[in-house]
Amino acid sequence: MAMTSNQDTLTPGPLLATATVRELRRAAGADEVSKTALAGRLGISRQTMSKRFQQGDMKLSEFFDAALSMNRDPGDILAAATATLNAKEPNS
Repeated sequence: MAMTSNQDTLTPGPLLATATVRELRRAAGADEVSKTALAGRLGISRQTMSKRFQQGDMKLSEFFDAALSMNRDPGDILAAATATLNAKEPNS
């Protein structure tokens, strides 16, 4: 019996949310912003920031604050996440 991941059962909204948080994490890494630094900017603990990244879910206000604190356009991060998801879809 094949095992399915939680990712396989997500509907489009949660899939996009997860991809967007993953893209935010990638952007933070590219900008060399640590989880500790990002958490400090958001007023949360590093452990909470790690949990948000691991679960691929965070408050929309936290997402905006995180992106803007890195001088990133939240829309660009969302667009990159959407492009990544679209690239993974099988051709129809």
